[in-house]
This record gives sequence, C-alpha cells and structure tokens, in this order.
Amino acid sequence: GLRESDFVEGKNLEVQRSGAQGDMSNIPAILQNYDNSDVDIILTVTTPVLTAASNLVKHKPVVFTCVTDPVAAGAGKSFTDHLPFVTGVGSFPPVDRTLQVMRELVPSIRAVGAIYNPAEANSVKEMSVAREVYKKEGVRLELAAITSSSEVLQAVQILAGKHIQAVLVPGDNTAINGFEGAVKGSMDAKLPLFTDECSALDRGAVACIGVGIHEAGQASGRLAGKVLAGTSPKDLPIQEVAKVELGISRKGAAEFGISIPP
Repeated sequence: GLRESDFVEGKNLEVQRSGAQGDMSNIPAILQNYDNSDVDIILTVTTPVLTAASNLVKHKPVVFTCVTDPVAAGAGKSFTDHLPFVTGVGSFPPVDRTLQVMRELVPSIRAVGAIYNPAEANSVKEMSVAREVYKKEGVRLELAAITSSSEVLQAVQILAGKHIQAVLVPGDNTAINGFEGAVKGSMDAKLPLFTDECSALDRGAVACIGVGIHEAGQASGRLAGKVLAGTSPKDLPIQEVAKVELGISRKGAAEFGISIPP
C-alpha cells in the first residue's frame, strides 16, 4: 500500500517495528516512545493498540489496520466523525457466514461455545452481534470470559460441560495468544474448533471463516501514503475493508469425521 504512493522501504522510507510480545501492558510504553520520537507516522495493528493510541498519542498521526470495530475501539463517533489525528481501516468479521459454515460442516449443531476477553472492545462487539445472529438462527451461544491467555484451556473445559457441539475462538487477541489451550481442550472434549482468525488455522482449528488481513493492510498502507504525502488524517474517512476468507483443514476435519461439502 505504501509502495503505491511511492514510499519504498530502504529507498525513501524507514520503518521501525515494535511488538508487545503478547502482553498488552507493553503497548502504552511503545506508543509513547514513538510519539516522542522523530517518526512521521504511527501505524497500529489490532484493536488494543488502536484503543491505546487513541488515548495516548498526542503528537503524531495514526493509521490503523486489523481492527474489528474502529468506533468501539475509540477512534471516533463514526467513520467520518473521528479523532482528527486518526484514520485507518476496519474489518468486521462475517459472523453470519461463520455460523453458516459451521452448520455445513457439523449439520447437527445446536449450541456453540465461544471464548472472549471482555476487556477487548472488538470481541465485545463481535459477541454482541453473534448473540443476535445465533438467536435468530435457533443456535444456542454459550460464552466464556477470560482475562488472560492462560485461562483459555479452562474456558473450553467449562464450555464443554454445557452440551455444545463446537468451540469458536473469535479474533480475540487474548484467546488467539492462548490458541493451543483451546486446541487441547477441544481435542480432549472431542469438539471441533472453529475460528475467524485464519492465521491460526494451522495451529489446530478445523476451519476458519474470517477477513483477509492482506487487503486491509494494503488499504491502510494507501492511507498512510496519503498522510506521509501531506494529507491530514481528519480529511481521510475511516474505511471498511472486509474480504471474506475461508480455510478448512483436511486433517482437522478427518480427525472429527467431518466430510467437506464440494
């Protein structure tokens, strides 16, 4: 996306990268360090980082990506009425399509157990939408709240005792960080595991139905290019880019005796 605006790393663009190492308490210090440095722009990835940037950044423009609901994350009141120093790309997951695929793979499904962290605005919004979708479709949705990735295994074990037929791990940063716990809990309970985070598919899920981060990343890169070229973020409306991505693990499906429809 940046290259489309003629910003090429190693030529006329320098990129500094910092990760929170799976610990959200590290995010504020990283942002404040960038905000007080000589960088020209701060690019954020995921909802927790956008939420922190919206509250903490004072001196730099911010462009975000990989965010479920930018408004819920604190970027502003709407996609056009947002914080003057912030713009970026939202990508809401296809909650209804997720349930549809789960039903196609597990026709007997009557109840689904999902894990999420109530401290993540993205997960709260997604589960709120999911409640309505599942209720409308006559599928019971059981939720298990977690506060850290170490609680994922126990959360699945609790859900397994509520007569569910499948486990769902949404694009919740805390749950994804503890994905192996979800896999173990699901395998022990003989419950197929689904997720809307396709990057986690090869970690043990049966299927993923989510949004492609590649397209969202490109779109945010194009916005960042405009900001670097002089456009103020306040003049760039927030965008919604959510290309549905579907992946099914043949190995995972076979382990649960699931036949994949043509």
